[in-house]
Amino acid sequence: MSDRPGENTERATNAVLLRARLFGVAPALLIGLVIVALAGPVAGVLAFVLLTVLWIGFVEVRRRTALDRALTSLGPTDPVAEGAGSLGASRWANIVDGVAVSTGVESPELRHVPLDTLNAAVLAQDGRTVLVATAGLMSHLSQIELEAVAANLLGRVRDGSAQFTTIAVGLPGPSLAGSSPFARRLVDGLGEQRAVRSDLEAARLTRYPPGVVRALRVVGERGSLISGAAPASAAFWLAPAVDPADVPEAVAATVMQSIELRTAVLEEL
Repeated sequence: MSDRPGENTERATNAVLLRARLFGVAPALLIGLVIVALAGPVAGVLAFVLLTVLWIGFVEVRRRTALDRALTSLGPTDPVAEGAGSLGASRWANIVDGVAVSTGVESPELRHVPLDTLNAAVLAQDGRTVLVATAGLMSHLSQIELEAVAANLLGRVRDGSAQFTTIAVGLPGPSLAGSSPFARRLVDGLGEQRAVRSDLEAARLTRYPPGVVRALRVVGERGSLISGAAPASAAFWLAPAVDPADVPEAVAATVMQSIELRTAVLEEL
């Protein structure tokens, strides 16, 4: 077992970053050996060191900007304060603030998608947390149901899975993150049945555990697909946001589990 919450995902995040840094070492070494043959060992070693340092610096820049890059995979979003001044948006903001305090997560940035479907997503990196909710979710869920959604998303921040997912998608970028090699790393880091485990954590964190079931049922009834979301964004969302056929099977199996399965597991508690 892990010594503390988030230890496994922290290790997975560090492993992804280490692989990315090492990825440029082999080409740098090859170029260094060519230069050794052409210009001597000193020039070859200097070339190897310089190229390695440049690559590691490039990876670090990508790491620091991973959240903003990953955010683009969700499709167009706007700050809640600027784009959604409705009662639902205000209620959502107040609920998120309350759950953030109880979970120890710093106050998240809130963004919205102007769609009537019901879904929400979370991204996190280096102490920054961004919650994205559809207009339909903010308007149609009750206070208890919204609290359950906030607990689900912020629970992912607490256990480190939100940051791991943000790095895993944002570091290579959405177009590459959806390919099989990167998808395999995502699944290895998140583990099996991530959606169910997030629901169970939400039930533990919220004041009214049955609210998680109620929220998921409403989401399932009204629909959760997000037009404009990239397949690589699948792991960020509360409920399936993209066509499962466009997502690697292993990813769909752990982050896009059916609402029926998830509510059945919760009702067994």
